[in-house]
Amino acid sequence: IVLKLGLWLYCRRLKTSPISLALATDHINDVYANSIALTALVIAFFYHKDKITGYVDSIGGILISFWII
Repeated sequence: IVLKLGLWLYCRRLKTSPISLALATDHINDVYANSIALTALVIAFFYHKDKITGYVDSIGGILISFWII
């Protein structure tokens, strides 16, 4: 996530190239999607004994899908 964030910052600086702007958009989308997935993983890890664990993966997938759409 940190590497993709750094790549987004770098590509965003190159405003004259349409390819770099497209890559910047792709990198920030990866940052958001991976952050949601990591958050779902952490919640599932710490609350693995609760009933919420069965829903965390599904909710994370839905949130990522909404972001992509």
